[in-house]
Amino acid sequence: MPTAAERGGDGTPIATELVSVVTPCRDAAPWVAETIRSVLAQRHPAVEHIVVDDASRDGSWEAIAAFGDRVRAVRLDRNVGGGAARNHGASLARGTYVMFLDADDVLAPDALASLVAALRAGGGDLAACRWSRLRADRRGRWSAVSPHVPQPRAGGANLLRAWLEGAWIPPCALLWRRASYDRTGGWDERLAANQDGDLVLRALLLGQRLVVAEGGHAFYRAHDGPSVGTDHADVRKLASRLAVLEKVEGLLAASGGLDESRRSLGVAYQRLALFAFPTDRAFARRCLEHGERLAGRRAVVSRTRAGRLACRVLGLERKERLAAWFAARGLATRVRRRASRTPSPLPE
Repeated sequence: MPTAAERGGDGTPIATELVSVVTPCRDAAPWVAETIRSVLAQRHPAVEHIVVDDASRDGSWEAIAAFGDRVRAVRLDRNVGGGAARNHGASLARGTYVMFLDADDVLAPDALASLVAALRAGGGDLAACRWSRLRADRRGRWSAVSPHVPQPRAGGANLLRAWLEGAWIPPCALLWRRASYDRTGGWDERLAANQDGDLVLRALLLGQRLVVAEGGHAFYRAHDGPSVGTDHADVRKLASRLAVLEKVEGLLAASGGLDESRRSLGVAYQRLALFAFPTDRAFARRCLEHGERLAGRRAVVSRTRAGRLACRVLGLERKERLAAWFAARGLATRVRRRASRTPSPLPE
């Protein structure tokens, strides 16, 4: 019989507190079975896996249904988008904790147990574990590689600023207390990009605290094709990213916290301008104006020291025009060359 110290606030034994894993699935037939198997292999003894098939067209539903009653499978009759599918899954979740695991990501067997232990020990609202990218080589073999993303440390305002300046943890490496997740209001279904960033930023603005697990490992699959995180040629996605930043700025201003995060938010606007210039110069200028208003011209962002120097000397827009000119002649990275082939939809 568990002692009082081994029970949660409602008297439930800690070891059996239910974790709800919500997986939205849209055309993920090559990977969704591996994702489900990784959840079934978790060492935490009480897990429900809710898989919401968002009207897939590629055999994903058949792959999900093959697991029978080992998953709670839901098939939507029309495509509603990732945010809406996650919200639908969360509405069905019965757990004390909830994770949002995409249909191509994978968990190590100790991930959920480690994350639950971190929340129980640290008293946080959400917990993070170590994560890596899964990337395919030329032969199509997948392996784990370093994410090369600055991962934020546990904390309050510092974590907010770090996230705005480029730190990031994918949803597969985050476990939420259900009550803390509910206070955020859930996923913003209007967004076409940065839905997870929006959710975490709103949690941080509410004062929610992140703790870091000692163990556990999550694997975020990186695809070579366009994605929400990398397809900066999609004007709708750029607009969603701007909407997230404008939402954050409004919430900071309303709470009196804008001055403390002014530079970090300005850097985030300028980074978005950097991504947008090859696609939509008018949109990029709008982002740049926001950034310079908050952080000044010198708080520029660039991937290289030479790029940062060029920004200070030429300004971000002129520097980007020069970089695009070189990229069009093959003197740039693959990402830059791809962006340079996408014409701006608006005139100069």
